[in-house]
Amino acid sequence: MLDPIENPRYLLVRQSKLLFIQRRDFHAVPEEIGRKKEYAEFFLKQWNHHVDHARLTYTRTPEGRKELLVARLTAMSAIFVDKSERLSVWR
Repeated sequence: MLDPIENPRYLLVRQSKLLFIQRRDFHAVPEEIGRKKEYAEFFLKQWNHHVDHARLTYTRTPEGRKELLVARLTAMSAIFVDKSERLSVWR
């Protein structure tokens, strides 16, 4: 969820309206959850219940690709953050 947006199958799009400012936040659905539509929809349901209202966008359509490009551009600051890394270490 915190890694830079690369090529997810699903995006969570949050829109907030503060006075005259509209803000859109994008979050990539993790790959393991986004493999099946049912899992992604359940994740969205839990997100809406616990975090904030959002909508799910499938990025394998032309409209979804456009939204993915917007998400990558608006998350430009994430490029400077080191990507998380999974380690398997015996101790």
